[in-house]
Amino acid sequence: MIAEQYAITVQQLARLIGRSYRTARGLRDRWCNAGWAQSARLAVDLPPFVWLTGSGSRLVQSPYRTWNPHPGLATHIEAVTETRLLLERELRIGEWECERALAQRSPSRSENRPHLPDAVLTCPQRVAIEV
Repeated sequence: MIAEQYAITVQQLARLIGRSYRTARGLRDRWCNAGWAQSARLAVDLPPFVWLTGSGSRLVQSPYRTWNPHPGLATHIEAVTETRLLLERELRIGEWECERALAQRSPSRSENRPHLPDAVLTCPQRVAIEV
């Protein structure tokens, strides 16, 4: 999920693995020490984020490019991931298809590509999600 969402906060990681913040922080530290992830506070009012390095992306065989942190997107990424955790994991409403997957199937940006939603939720109809 981390590569699909670009990055997640340590609090979101705790929810994802169903463990405490302390456990998630320890997991994040182990991943960072192994060179699989990086972590930093990208916005003053948000907890630290975790994102995959090139090594981490290769380890999990992610089809997505490694994300370079962009503080201007931190709040949006955090909100989209909160929405995903709620709809897909907690309420189990449907299956989430991330924006990165949608972009891979769409024409390149050099062509006239329409705006892509943040995700599509299949439940069983397909619903565009824009946060």
